[in-house]
Order: sequence, then C-alpha cells, then structure tokens
Amino acid sequence: MDELVRERIILYIRRRMKEFGVTAEHLTPPPEEQIEPPVVLKTPSAQAMPAPTPGHIQYADAAGNSWDGAGPMPEWLQRAVRAGQSVDFFRR
Repeated sequence: MDELVRERIILYIRRRMKEFGVTAEHLTPPPEEQIEPPVVLKTPSAQAMPAPTPGHIQYADAAGNSWDGAGPMPEWLQRAVRAGQSVDFFRR
C-alpha cells in the first residue's frame, strides 16, 4: 500500500473516532471475549495435488490469475490458501 494512502486512511479513522467518541479501549475486547488466533492451514503437499497437465489451466480466480499446476504454487493462490480458501475452490 502506498505510504501516503496509508497515512490518509489513518488520519480519516482518527477523525471519525474522535467524532464518535471511540477510543482504543472500545476496539479491544475484554480478556474473556478475546478471540483465539486463526488456525493456519498448511499448503497442500505435492502428493495431495494431482499431476499437472503442462499448459492446461487447472486453477484460476476471478481476477484472471491462472496456474497449470506445474512448478511451485503461485503467490496469488498461496495467499488465498493462507486466508483459508481451499485450493479446490479454484480448480477448473
């Protein structure tokens, strides 16, 4: 994210918090309501994934990214898996 955009967003949030009387304490839940850290899913092993057909797109997302399954898993798919999405969701 561009540093200038980040700073502007922070200033906007601070102004809105002041406008509505929101403090950092309001944003932090009491200890009894603390949320457990998310479970980190491991990237599927090479054995769990089917053998790729070179040149044939096996995985794709709505943004136009695609992967034929050959070689290392691309960054866009790794990010989706780390966010909790299944690799099979992107299978064509």
